[in-house]
Amino acid sequence: MARRRRQTETTPLLPFGALSNCDLLSNHWLEHRLPLEPEWTELRVESDAALARATGLWRQERSRVERYGSEPSMEQAFIQPMLEILGWKLVYQTWLQGRKPDYALFLDDPSKDAAIAAGRQAPEFWNHPAILADAKAWHVSLDRPAREGPPTYGPFPKKAKEK
Repeated sequence: MARRRRQTETTPLLPFGALSNCDLLSNHWLEHRLPLEPEWTELRVESDAALARATGLWRQERSRVERYGSEPSMEQAFIQPMLEILGWKLVYQTWLQGRKPDYALFLDDPSKDAAIAAGRQAPEFWNHPAILADAKAWHVSLDRPAREGPPTYGPFPKKAKEK
């Protein structure tokens, strides 16, 4: 069985342990195969440093997050720093079909640069981010539908073929 990290001062003060699967992946793979992957050891120092920074941010903000009240305050104080700690390159307040999702997240600077060069309102912008993210104030439930009707984010309509 894979060794689990012991609780230390750098363990996050969050309601989960070293392994919290929730049936997303095979427990056997997580416990026995994942530790054999080269990245498991190659990225250990980097991941431990990110975990320490994330823990520090959470310790600093955990008594504040419920009191920020507004989405922009929460984003500035907690969400944006956490995304950066996790290694994401981000563009804030992007444009997608007339809406403004909070973040386009990129794996690297060249992808971010290519999206910016395409233009924030151009459909080609979305060829480059790895993921789209939207943030809410701490008290806002993420499980409730925002409104009735079809999703507001979706594939762009296909362009008419040029003659």
